[in-house]
Amino acid sequence: MADKDLGRSISVGVGLKESEVAEFDRLAGMLGFTRNAIMAWALRHFLREHKAGRITVPVREEVTRTLGEP
Repeated sequence: MADKDLGRSISVGVGLKESEVAEFDRLAGMLGFTRNAIMAWALRHFLREHKAGRITVPVREEVTRTLGEP
């Protein structure tokens, strides 16, 4: 059974730049799919690749200092 077959699909929001949405729309139109289908495929692909260790998420920690109340 594929990961996509596990559980029900739920709609989630993701914030993208206008240019990124336009690129998804361009790709979707070129391939003959909806934006949603292309985005869902891309996210599932990322998750599979990350799970297999072929994609890592670069995490950078920053230390900040603030002054408290006097």
